[in-house]
Amino acid sequence: MACPGRCDDPVPVIRGDRVEIVADGVVHDRVSSLPPINPVASEECVLAHIRVPGRSGISGYEKTGGYAGLRKAVEIGPEAVIHELTEARLTGRGGAGFPTGRKWQAVRDAVGEPKSVVCNADEGEPGCFQDRVILDHDPHALIASAIHAL
Repeated sequence: MACPGRCDDPVPVIRGDRVEIVADGVVHDRVSSLPPINPVASEECVLAHIRVPGRSGISGYEKTGGYAGLRKAVEIGPEAVIHELTEARLTGRGGAGFPTGRKWQAVRDAVGEPKSVVCNADEGEPGCFQDRVILDHDPHALIASAIHAL
C-alpha cells in the first residue's frame, strides 16, 4: 500500500483542518486529505477504492465490493479463514513481518472469552497519514477488517 506521505511526494502536514505540503521551501495547501493517485503501475490495495464518492457510507462501501470478504469469511468459518491467511503468506506491516495466519491461530487457541481487537491508529511517525485517511474516508474497511479478526 502506498501511504499518502509517500517518498515520491512531499511529506503532508496537518494544521487544524488543513493539509499542507512543503515543496521547494514553499507551503502549499493540499486540496484534499485523500492521498494522491498512485503514480506508479503497482496495484493499490488498502487505498484502491478510497477516492470513490460516497465510499465512507455503508452503501458506497458495498458498491465497490465491501463486506463481500466478510460474507465469505462467515460462510467458510474461522478455521478456513486462518488456513487461507496462512497459505497466502500474509504478514503484518510492522518491522517483524509476523505471519498473520500464525497470529490469528494463536489468538483463536488462547484461553478465555471474549476476545478483543485493538486498532492502533496512532500515526506517531512523520508522514504517516494513512490511518487518518482510512478512518475519515473508508471507515467500513476498518470495521470489516476488525470483524474478520473475530
